[in-house]
Amino acid sequence: MALPPTLEALVESVLLIRGDPPECDPTRVPLLRVARPEEQLRLSKQCDLWAFVWTSSSVLADVVRLMASLLGECTSPVTSLEIGAGLGLGSVSAALHGWSATATDTVPDALRLIALNADRLGVSPCLSVSQLDWHKGWAAATPPLQPASFDVILGADVLFLSSNARPILALLRDAWREHAAEDGGESHSGRDMSARTPDIRARRERMALLVDPGRPGRDELEALAGEYGIAVTRRDMACLPTSVALMKECTILILTPERAGRAVSEIAVGSSLLASALRACELIAGRCSPVPSPIDAAGSQQAPGKPAYGYTLPSVVGPAAVQTPDASTAGEPPSA
Repeated sequence: MALPPTLEALVESVLLIRGDPPECDPTRVPLLRVARPEEQLRLSKQCDLWAFVWTSSSVLADVVRLMASLLGECTSPVTSLEIGAGLGLGSVSAALHGWSATATDTVPDALRLIALNADRLGVSPCLSVSQLDWHKGWAAATPPLQPASFDVILGADVLFLSSNARPILALLRDAWREHAAEDGGESHSGRDMSARTPDIRARRERMALLVDPGRPGRDELEALAGEYGIAVTRRDMACLPTSVALMKECTILILTPERAGRAVSEIAVGSSLLASALRACELIAGRCSPVPSPIDAAGSQQAPGKPAYGYTLPSVVGPAAVQTPDASTAGEPPSA
């Protein structure tokens, strides 16, 4: 696959997805990434935020891995769509674990790199890309998307601006309206949420899963969700070690059509998407370290040599050289 000049400075890197239990070695997945995102910004004049390995993306990839493991073999593969995918870690993880994944972003270079990595990993049949701007809605997607075909909508660190909350909620609302129309007007909340069937799509479960490091739009989205007929189940964590850095603050938001949301807290077991998402949250929360003292917390805000607004793995690494970062020196970038 030919690459544009803005993507010629790629190096082989490694996506780390933490193992379970936490003491297990991380799973290493070889990926290509942009070695110098700041230089990519200068050359292409495109936003460079997509080119960083964000802690939230690492957590999202791990949530997907855990969900796939908990669900086991489904009659129909789970279909996922990732918004603001960037390097597409969530979608890559989904494809590697048998889901039918679609990664979307506004930046063409991001989509080219995701497609290239899908080719190299042999998951191209399971991973497609499309250009989607959540401010413009589904109709502007290129190539076109069918919102009603996605079981799970994924996002990592997409609420970095409070103004992102409404368009993201509108995107979910419009997608789930199409789901209800396909189901003859019946939302999945009208189904038996405790039914034990391995066919996820037969019950038309629909949900969204957003991982956030405490950005301004997180609370805004939760406050506005009711206006869009969406319920939010929130799981907050502190001092969460990830493959990239320590997250001082991590929130996983599970969004569902509002009536379905009333049953979310009652789900504890089973093979449903919601049950697997809640269980994945529990497993990840179990990895959190004790909350550090104020002095320790202040000293861990930014690791030496890291950019102020994002974290990357070393510029040139091989699988044998990758180590899980020292939690005492790595931290989450400040909120935008």
